[in-house]
Amino acid sequence: MTFSVAAIILYKGKYLFQKRNKKKNIFYPNYFGLFGGMSNSNEKPKDTIKRELFEETNLEFKLIKHFLTVDLFSSNFNSKRSSIFKRFYFVCELKKNFKKNIILREGQNYSFLNIKKSNSIKFVPFDFAVSHYHYLIKSKKKIIPKIYLK
Repeated sequence: MTFSVAAIILYKGKYLFQKRNKKKNIFYPNYFGLFGGMSNSNEKPKDTIKRELFEETNLEFKLIKHFLTVDLFSSNFNSKRSSIFKRFYFVCELKKNFKKNIILREGQNYSFLNIKKSNSIKFVPFDFAVSHYHYLIKSKKKIIPKIYLK
């Protein structure tokens, strides 16, 4: 099964986003999105996120924990390729010395952005939605009735 992964990475209350390349053959060229990518054959989601993060940033993480899985279905998507629209999101905790180790290997740039102050930036909509959801959960906003929580 083919799927994609994305990393929710927080540092001092800001989320790490990658400014995607301007290539025409990628989703949301020139938008900000979470770091991540596609699985290789027989790869598990957690292994995929570890590999993708190292390939794209040169970073290894202290902790990687599954946060959310999203199945994206739309009449705009090609049903023969719909398996690529399963996306696993992971919360990834940076090591203390990450700044000296980060090397951007994919995308135009990266930025730590404040979700609450990012209205004018072009974001990959799915990644922004999950990042904002994570922010709300983390800030303990009462957005989900207790009956539905663990």
